[in-house]
Amino acid sequence: MSDKVAGKELKPRHVTKFNIPCAFNGQVSEVAVFIGEPESKHNPIHFQSKFIQDVRGGVIPQSVFESLEKLQKLSIENGVPFEELCRYALSSITPSTEEESTKIEESNSEATSGNK
Repeated sequence: MSDKVAGKELKPRHVTKFNIPCAFNGQVSEVAVFIGEPESKHNPIHFQSKFIQDVRGGVIPQSVFESLEKLQKLSIENGVPFEELCRYALSSITPSTEEESTKIEESNSEATSGNK
């Protein structure tokens, strides 16, 4: 059974959950946003940002908006799904190997043991 709206067939949409920093009364917390294929006339998280600001009192940093707009432009120019480009960009800046993760954990452990 397929989904229809006003007699038109809906294409399946894929979205990916990303956690981004958001400021709430001077404190930064991660907030989940969902990214799929956005309309080209809006920032990819325009409506989610508005909700976060109006309902929850949070502010997403301008740098996040600008980064997503750049990725959206690259996605359109290169014919690459926006969601996939976001996943790739995020994976390129986060530790992807067990060795890198271990180094971070060891660094954190040394920092906390030095505070005793």
